[in-house]
Amino acid sequence: MIRLSFLSRFILLIVLLLGGISLSAQTRDYDYMSHDGIRYIVYITGVEENAVADSAYVVQQSYIGSITISSSVTYEYNYSKIVGYDSMNHPIYQTFTRYLTCPVKGIAGGAFYNCTGLTNINIPNSVTVIGVSAFKGCTGLTSIVIPNSVRTIHEFAFDMCMGLTKLTIGESVGYIYSDAFSGCHIKELTWNAKHCSSTLNPLGSLGDDTHEIEIVKIGPNVEYLPPGFIAGSLVTEVNIPNSVTSIGESAFSGCTGLDSIDIPNSVTSIGDRAFSGCTGLDSIDIPNSVTSIGDMAFSGCSGLSGSLTIPKSLTKIGNWAFLHCKRLKKLYWNARDCIFDGDNNSSNTHYPFGGCDSLCQIVIGSEVEYIGDILYNEYFNIDTVTCYAVVPPIISKNCFSQVTYNNAVLCVPRESVEIYRNTKRWQEFFKCIAIETIPGGGGGEELLRGDVDGDGQVTIADVTALIDLLLSGTGDSNPAADVDGDGVVTISDVASLIDLLF
Repeated sequence: MIRLSFLSRFILLIVLLLGGISLSAQTRDYDYMSHDGIRYIVYITGVEENAVADSAYVVQQSYIGSITISSSVTYEYNYSKIVGYDSMNHPIYQTFTRYLTCPVKGIAGGAFYNCTGLTNINIPNSVTVIGVSAFKGCTGLTSIVIPNSVRTIHEFAFDMCMGLTKLTIGESVGYIYSDAFSGCHIKELTWNAKHCSSTLNPLGSLGDDTHEIEIVKIGPNVEYLPPGFIAGSLVTEVNIPNSVTSIGESAFSGCTGLDSIDIPNSVTSIGDRAFSGCTGLDSIDIPNSVTSIGDMAFSGCSGLSGSLTIPKSLTKIGNWAFLHCKRLKKLYWNARDCIFDGDNNSSNTHYPFGGCDSLCQIVIGSEVEYIGDILYNEYFNIDTVTCYAVVPPIISKNCFSQVTYNNAVLCVPRESVEIYRNTKRWQEFFKCIAIETIPGGGGGEELLRGDVDGDGQVTIADVTALIDLLLSGTGDSNPAADVDGDGVVTISDVASLIDLLF
């Protein structure tokens, strides 16, 4: 066995520690060996007949071409021991050889550093750690598969692998350090890590190294998408499997080409800025499983238009969660009892729907019990607030702005009109009328009586639409036009609609 000087041992120790390889408290010996052109350091515990080679790590050497790392190596262990004494009572030594097989558990820091001639690497399913700068500067690599056994990928592990365009991350990867893949040009990412915690944006510096990713495949067992997951990438669609329970901070931030996203019913939390700046999103469905939406989670999603479903399950919404979603027109609020970070804290209040300049309708679900300072914005042009709760929900002082109280029509269940008119804060609405719903067309949906133009609200525009129907003789084709409920559409429905409005 090769015996190293103290200085050599010290240098080796530093290299291994930087490479993320921890040494056991038990005293071990080590030696170098080569196998199929790859250099390993082998750790040995015990001596002589009790010696065991417990692990091996790939160490630095010049590597070129296609390399396959073995899952285990066999080390030739030689030792001498006294087997007797001669006539002069001198000990007689005999050399013994044992062949010790051990798993290859890691790739040490700098093992393949600057091996520009390396074109392919096959990492076995025994490796658990990839050290600092292990493959840094391997410009010839075009694809890499991190096997399911790997738990940790250290800083700069694949830094400046400029030819790397295809990357697969295994299931057991639990931590990826910063800049592990910085300077790469990854276009296709397959992500299988079940629960990877990482520094912000494991693929590089935020908004830089993920820009070229075009295709993302998320494995069926993934539970958590880490911070900065594919922030700023070129993806246009992502399929999130129903195994995912949490979407991390800035996971999809700045993915401007992402035009749709299906969030599965398994997701319970959406992190801060998770989808911020996804300007291509034109709709978003938030499932009933979501309990928490972080600060600025959908801020700057200026393409969101039409309506938004806020689920019953939501219990917390962050500051500026939907900031500047300028095309959003209708908000369905179903959260039973949701708190807002800015509630009762005016010094740190950044309302979730600030800058949603087109928002004109708010529909509150029948099971809502409490609404905090969530729907407040003095610049809203809200013209209709419809609340289906028979018992008026408790609303905070700043739930609605005075502008909304003055200008919006409050529509509530017929049996509750007087209750709302006499309930604290709800009574501040200048107009409070009854909701009238009637069976719709062949789909069995409910229509709002008087909503002649079908925009989901009853306004003066419906009077004009009703008159047009009467003049064209097609009034009976629209069930919502029968405002007085007598079964036919006549001029008396115009009068009933005006009464309903004013």
